[in-house]
Amino acid sequence: STAASAASSCANCCSACGRRMSAAGGTLAMVIGVDVTQMSGDGRPSEMWPDSSPISEIRCDNEVMVAVSMRGAKKLQDELESFALSLPEAWFDTPWDESRVTKVRKQIFAFYGNQDAPSIGVRLIESLDEAMNLPGASAMSYGMGEDGWTNIPIPGLDDGTTDMLHRFIEESFRSIAPKSLVEQLDDELAD
Repeated sequence: STAASAASSCANCCSACGRRMSAAGGTLAMVIGVDVTQMSGDGRPSEMWPDSSPISEIRCDNEVMVAVSMRGAKKLQDELESFALSLPEAWFDTPWDESRVTKVRKQIFAFYGNQDAPSIGVRLIESLDEAMNLPGASAMSYGMGEDGWTNIPIPGLDDGTTDMLHRFIEESFRSIAPKSLVEQLDDELAD
């Protein structure tokens, strides 16, 4: 698995910066893509982190970053959907089975992962490099990545990334929405 191969290369390194990490209790919570895995001291995956056990903090070098747990990721994904729906003429749709998206008029500007793998997919131009530096971020499949569509897994993100994710959703909206709705958003933000 991805978790096992990454763990074998460096079980105690931060996936974002490569620095040594530690956690209270002698275990290490390591985030790889959307898998939040509890690691033993020797770097072998022991079991999936239970939904009921939030990750409190992961220490990276001398800095502390609070990681979003799986339960928190589901709540954050719901909050991101609510934020997207607050944009002019935005509406929720499920065009393919259980796939959840937010559209403006008839165009999708945000994709959401299922509740087992919370994520957000947005179209980015200006913030693409910033987004691609997040843990587990990747270009979306079916050639969409070539147009800036990026998938960002939510579990394991720094707890303070909500504003950044709002900014990404707004940027995606602006890239898809008709000019009149972008102007409406600008007017609303100016008030």
